[in-house]
Amino acid sequence: MLRRAISLRALAIIDWRAQCQWAHVAAPPGLGNRFTSDHLNIQSCPEGGLLADVVVRHFLPHTPMRPTVHVDILVPLADNDGRSFDPAHFAAFEAFLAGISGGFTDRGFVDGAWMSPMSGTLVRDRSRSYSITLDAASAVAQIQQLDSYIRQFFRQEAAFLELIPTRATTF
Repeated sequence: MLRRAISLRALAIIDWRAQCQWAHVAAPPGLGNRFTSDHLNIQSCPEGGLLADVVVRHFLPHTPMRPTVHVDILVPLADNDGRSFDPAHFAAFEAFLAGISGGFTDRGFVDGAWMSPMSGTLVRDRSRSYSITLDAASAVAQIQQLDSYIRQFFRQEAAFLELIPTRATTF
C-alpha cells in the first residue's frame, strides 16, 4: 500500500511503503543540493531507488496558516426554462468571483442531476464548475452574496455551493 504525505515544514514529498517502513523522498524543485544526506538517513531498498528515514528539518520559516472556507460552485449553462447563457454571463460572474475572493479556479464543464425542491422532479443539467477560497471571518456574508447572484442573474431555483472549512497560507 502506498500512501503520500506532503510535509509543508520540511518541503519534502514522502511516499510511505508499508512493506519496508522506509520513505521515498523527493526534493522539491528549486531546493537543489540543500536537500542532501545531511537532512535524511538515505538507504537503499530491495525495490530500488533511494529510501530514507523521515527526519523533519525546517528548510523555510513557518508560514502561518489562516482559517478559510473552500467553496465549490456549480453554475448551469442554461436556465430552468432551457435558455442557454452567453459567454458575457460567465465573464460577469467570473469578475464577481474575483471581486469577492481575489481569484477563482474554473474547473470546466460537468454533468449532473438534482431533485427540484419546487416540483420534485429530477432535473439533469450541464454546469460550469468553479472553486474559490474565502477568508473564514467574512465567508458567511460573501456566500449569501454569491447565492443571491447565482439565483438572480442565472435565473435559478437554487444555487449549489459546497463549503469546506480549510486553512490556507494566503489571506
